[in-house]
Amino acid sequence: WLREKFEWIEFGDHDGTGSDVLLQHPLGVVYASDNQIYVADSYNHKIKRLDPVTRKVTTIAGTGRAGYKDGPALSAQLSEPAGLVEVGDGNLFPCAVLLV
Repeated sequence: WLREKFEWIEFGDHDGTGSDVLLQHPLGVVYASDNQIYVADSYNHKIKRLDPVTRKVTTIAGTGRAGYKDGPALSAQLSEPAGLVEVGDGNLFPCAVLLV
């Protein structure tokens, strides 16, 4: 019964366009100065960019594996990013929630 009740909910990790896109627990959303929308895709451990004109979504940071590893954006590991902050120079910083 529960599966039937929520079968309209689909989640995952798939870049693409429009309704082909799958996210998992998106939290932080920023409309940035470059006219793009950035999303903290928390349970996929990634940051995604949405072009509001083309509706195309692409991963810009994170490997999909939880962790704390610096490096180039697509090689860096994030752990459940929960928010995003854009600073004055246009750089984005992911934020995490730490529960103690």
